[in-house]
Amino acid sequence: MGTTGAGDAEPAAPEPVLLTEPDGGTPEVVTTPDLLAAASGAIAAGYGPIAVDTERASGYRYSQRAYLVQVRR
Repeated sequence: MGTTGAGDAEPAAPEPVLLTEPDGGTPEVVTTPDLLAAASGAIAAGYGPIAVDTERASGYRYSQRAYLVQVRR
């Protein structure tokens, strides 16, 4: 077994990058059927993985339906 010398230190880990907003900025909220059709077409025309996140209000006070759906490709 060899010995560890002073010049054998491991390199420092890179500084973490804080993610304060989505890459490319925050897109506009889709609020109309026409905007939904355009956004759906853009997603369908793309390639790669799709991320979906849904939010809902409390099922005890409100219905179980989704109140916010976020999709990112």
